[in-house]
Amino acid sequence: MNKKLLPFLLALALLFTAGILYAQAEETENVFTEYNEAIDYLRERLVAREKNITFTYTGEAQISLLDALEYEGSAPYEGDYLRWSISGYTQQDYADGRVACTVSYSTSAEKEAELTNAVSTIVSELTEDVAFEAFSEYRRAVLIFNWLCDNVAYLDESNTSSAYSAYSALIDRTAKCEGYALAFYRLAREMGLDCRILTGYVSTDALEISHAWNAFRVGESWYYADSTHGAWSGDEDGSDRFAFFMMPAFWDGAEYVASYTDGSSYLKTAAEIADYPFDLPIVGSCPEGGGWTLYPASGQLILTGESAGETDAHWKEYVEIVTSVSAENGVIDLCVECLTAAGLPLHCGDESEIAALAADASIHCHTSSAEPVQPPTCKNTGRSAGTVCGICELYLTGGETLPVTDDHTDNGEGVCSVCGIVIDCVEHGFCGADLRWYLRKDGTLAITGTGAIKSYEPENAPWYQYRGSITHMDLCEGLADIGDYAFYNLGSLKSVDLPDSVTEIGAYAFASCGSLSAVELSGELLRIAHHAFYMCVRLAAIDFPDGIEEIDYEAFERTKIKSVFIPASLKKISIQTIIKINGIKSTIRGPFYNSPLETVTFEDGAETIPAYCCAGADKLTAVILPDSVKTIETHAFYNCRALPNIDLPQGLETIGDNAFAHTKNLTYVFIPSSVTEMWNAFPFSSIQTIEFGNGMRTIPRQACYKANQLTGAIIPDSVIEIESSAFSFCESLTHIDLPENLAAIKFGAFYHCTALLRISIPNGVTEIGRMAFQGCSALRYVFISDSLRSFASNAFLDCTDLSLCFASSAFEIVDDPYFPFNPSDLFLIHCPSDSTAVIFAEEHGIQCHTDLDYDETVYGTLCTGETVTGFFAYCRECGMILTETGVIDEKGHMPVVDAAVAPTCTADGKTEGSHCSICGTVFTAQETIPALGHFDTLTADETPDGICDVCGARLWAAEEPEQEPQEEPVRITKWFTTLFEGIAKFFSNLIKMIRRMFG
Repeated sequence: MNKKLLPFLLALALLFTAGILYAQAEETENVFTEYNEAIDYLRERLVAREKNITFTYTGEAQISLLDALEYEGSAPYEGDYLRWSISGYTQQDYADGRVACTVSYSTSAEKEAELTNAVSTIVSELTEDVAFEAFSEYRRAVLIFNWLCDNVAYLDESNTSSAYSAYSALIDRTAKCEGYALAFYRLAREMGLDCRILTGYVSTDALEISHAWNAFRVGESWYYADSTHGAWSGDEDGSDRFAFFMMPAFWDGAEYVASYTDGSSYLKTAAEIADYPFDLPIVGSCPEGGGWTLYPASGQLILTGESAGETDAHWKEYVEIVTSVSAENGVIDLCVECLTAAGLPLHCGDESEIAALAADASIHCHTSSAEPVQPPTCKNTGRSAGTVCGICELYLTGGETLPVTDDHTDNGEGVCSVCGIVIDCVEHGFCGADLRWYLRKDGTLAITGTGAIKSYEPENAPWYQYRGSITHMDLCEGLADIGDYAFYNLGSLKSVDLPDSVTEIGAYAFASCGSLSAVELSGELLRIAHHAFYMCVRLAAIDFPDGIEEIDYEAFERTKIKSVFIPASLKKISIQTIIKINGIKSTIRGPFYNSPLETVTFEDGAETIPAYCCAGADKLTAVILPDSVKTIETHAFYNCRALPNIDLPQGLETIGDNAFAHTKNLTYVFIPSSVTEMWNAFPFSSIQTIEFGNGMRTIPRQACYKANQLTGAIIPDSVIEIESSAFSFCESLTHIDLPENLAAIKFGAFYHCTALLRISIPNGVTEIGRMAFQGCSALRYVFISDSLRSFASNAFLDCTDLSLCFASSAFEIVDDPYFPFNPSDLFLIHCPSDSTAVIFAEEHGIQCHTDLDYDETVYGTLCTGETVTGFFAYCRECGMILTETGVIDEKGHMPVVDAAVAPTCTADGKTEGSHCSICGTVFTAQETIPALGHFDTLTADETPDGICDVCGARLWAAEEPEQEPQEEPVRITKWFTTLFEGIAKFFSNLIKMIRRMFG
């Protein structure tokens, strides 16, 4: 190589390397604005077993790693398989939209690749039968169950995460229960079965065992399969293993209990699976001969001729659940006793031995006759040829339903004379078993027929592509239910009139119909699912029919509905609780969450305000409750931030927990005397005064917890107990009069009521619980009655201003080992001279005032000359008089401290002083402390910087320093321009060099 060309090649290589590095540095990070795109990206990275996943998401919806593990629509290696392959994860969300996930897996990407090849091989073996495509769901499940029981051994000694993986089961051929479940799931999904993984425990009378197993679907029923115990059964011929196949949740004394903790929507689906009907057959034989199989759920009995051997009993014992009897071809060993007891017709052919036997027993036997084909039309289904019973016209063979056709008969006006469809419509099709839709050219979407509109995925309804042109609907009478997402995002739809036959509106059925302004609900409507009218931003009114029973969460979120009338029939409101990953925060959302709802009127006659009915309606200002209301259920008005004072009806009996929690405009509440049961109804509310009616026996636990604007509470004499935390963290509560019949103040009842000044304990109180007044830092005076003999040492912990406590003659403080306590730091005791309190004070170094017999009435003269009568305690030693309003000195004054005020740079301060709170006499005058002035230290060059070092104030206008011109950021276009100029100059110099070299 010519050495003179070396600099050129080197420069060119450096140039391209720099360009590549620059391009990589400038490559756009993974930034997503759409929720689905971000979730798809996250799922791809999880499938690839990446341990650190970072991307940026700027959309509105909350992103969670759990959202990438949804089952619906997932591939065999996603969904439940991916969920239970993750052994742990953390997620961090940043303010700029970045999401960082750290994930650990039970297997690596390399092992997953090896596993995928193994799964392919196993599935090929299981499906090699040429007739596999015709195999039923049941038969496919049997293949998988048998293979796992025959080929995978239970691994008893290992506890490593890999033992709980499908890799361990299908490659190592040993596994724990979760490994079996993952392997079953993976094979089942690959072979076209609908399958789930369930975790929880198996419970018997003796013990509970943590476990994982599967549920799979056959037809419309779900069944459990426990391949772990199937493999463990240890039988030689494989018969025992099927005790763990197609079993119900409760079987043979053991109960399979699915339990979950991660809060994802998947769990609801799994829980529903456990509630599916398990149609397990009962198989047996009659003693006189003849086998039989009974399916309890359907009531179908099949006579099999030969004994199955499981149950040796007449099937007549089950005659009450038998709905039909049929016999396999060639069956002759029939039990006449059972047939006679059933009294049901037998299906059999003409002149067969079965027919003869039935005739001898006087049992009706179907006789068959040929039935011609009934052709379908554009409106009605047809039937294929078959045989029917000549007596009861029941189809015995054939007679399959033929779908309706697209062949219309024009009536001469462009309309089908059979089904009424406009033949030259824009588009048409089917949207249910017997429902047809068509779109007219005028923008009307018409639906004809009977039955329910099936549910769709978002943006997947057959008319979705025409969403911009659909303005109205023509829905037929006979339409039953409207499925999920049926009319989602029809942005031009203006009005909807539902026929009375509609009983349910599915989730998101009319969501994002931005032009929808008028909706007429059907008279027979029972349920509105969640988000049904979400983002219908022009919908301003809705009338619920009288029979409606349930409305799901956020059904009317982001609508313009300001007033609703709630019928008495409404019994259930569903809610949603959002749990954020960072700083776990729950948000309870009802059907009117994030809507402008202002007024709610409940129908006269309604006895129950449903739970969560107005939860999250933060603009609600008026609620009209009829006198018929007996119960306000849990969270009924939770987070109704604008709700002002509300009149609770006379006759109300029960107020549920959190009924008025987080109400931020509610200032006064009167609890009617009819209320006898109340829970923690007003936590985190803004109430300033609450008055309890005399029907209350207890102030319930956390009744006013953290109602930090509460200044007073009126408690009737009927109350005998204040339960734990009833008024804790009520930081504005300054005083409260406890009722005369009060017997107990429970744990933390007034915990951290930092404004509480004094408290008088009634004579009947026998218990002051732990932490009852702990943290009441302003509490100075506590008056304790004769009946109280003791209280926990931490009952007044951190009451640093508590200086006097009037104690009874037999008094002790019960030390609590869990809360270290030094009484001498907290209060003085004012007590009878011969009481045990004096001994306690001496033992603990507490200053103790002795008084006159406090049962006598003591008269005192105040500093104003006024003589007063009251409940006083008078110290014999120092002459101090203690009253409920304060301490009075020997001259009748009530001294109070005037707190010192520290001076600032610009404001004067004051020294501590004192004066009489009755007459105003000053005992110690407060002296003025001059303002300190600003303080500006010298800088290193002996010049002040003009900024006060104390308060940060600028003392004079500082000169702005000259700012050096900043270079503009290099733009990509400028970079390319510079690059091309450099290349051009390089080649120009190169040409000049060549000319000099070669002339």
